[in-house]
Amino acid sequence: RYETKIAVLPGEGQLGFTIFGGRAPGKAWIDDVRLEEVKPETGSEVVFRMTPNYYTDDNVYYMAQGDPMILNFTACNEAQYKAKLPRVIVEIPEGVELLGFGCDAEPFRPPETIKKDGKTYTRYDYTMAFPGVILRSVDFRRTTYGATHLMLRATQPPSDETLDGSIHFADGNLRCKPCPFKMKVIPGVPETLVPKRFRTMADISASIEFYDKPLAIWAPFYRKCGFNEVIIEGYLRIGGRTELGKRRDPTPIFKALKDQGLT
Repeated sequence: RYETKIAVLPGEGQLGFTIFGGRAPGKAWIDDVRLEEVKPETGSEVVFRMTPNYYTDDNVYYMAQGDPMILNFTACNEAQYKAKLPRVIVEIPEGVELLGFGCDAEPFRPPETIKKDGKTYTRYDYTMAFPGVILRSVDFRRTTYGATHLMLRATQPPSDETLDGSIHFADGNLRCKPCPFKMKVIPGVPETLVPKRFRTMADISASIEFYDKPLAIWAPFYRKCGFNEVIIEGYLRIGGRTELGKRRDPTPIFKALKDQGLT
């Protein structure tokens, strides 16, 4: 039995599917095909989870103390909600600082200190920079782009304590439920000597889209790890425009890496 969710847009009246059988002999048949309308719960129209391969051990994200770490989130838009002015609201516990958002995000409100269950958090409210866009994934079967990326840095000492954070989607009057995530602080990455006779490289599979202060913090981190070369193979949007009409310019990224002695 196979079951999946599909996104159906207004005006679509047909649904097709394909079976790949290779060159195997025999017959295949399909029966008991059903379509059921899925209605997401109120507050769960758009939800997030930590992107697979970016966390380990029971969905806990491990942060090296004092080093910039990027936490990636995947969005699930079960309601196929069309964004107008989409925002991401993140609550980060005391002992962890937010250095920046990726993917053209902009601050929507100033950071705010709040108390929850006797603990101190900082609430950050950023735009997602995807106006007029429908995030297509209706579930978490596939990792998707069009979510959000946080650059974090742990300021508290390493420990076995699990730190709680949350992230949720908002757009005008729509405010979805907070999606919790967990973090732990481990010892910082030790500084490594950069070799002179051979290359050590970081091969980045996705776009680097942090600028200004976050970029100034991130670039030296590569050098600290002992790299002398960075391959940005996934920077597919060079020269293009963002969803807000801004011209993307990778020059600051390449300059920041070059200033650290990286090629």
